[in-house]
Amino acid sequence: HHAFQTLSVDDLIETAIEPELTALGFRGISGMAEWMGFPSDKRFARNQKRYLELENSITASVCAPNDANFALDTTGSVVYVQHNTK
Repeated sequence: HHAFQTLSVDDLIETAIEPELTALGFRGISGMAEWMGFPSDKRFARNQKRYLELENSITASVCAPNDANFALDTTGSVVYVQHNTK
């Protein structure tokens, strides 16, 4: 049995936008979904852009520890991160 250290990109994105979520009365993954909205909502394009920018910068900044098993828990939209991040 090998233990893994994990890092959740979704959790880090949520932490980054937490002040906005809190101000709107949202929290957790369901709050992030509410904040994002639907593609037909006026806020969607702006929030999607911000989310993807955060996802890219967070994913690019991860440094896996050399002395441990490590798993990066990526988001469902990880396929859209910038090519140099992959």
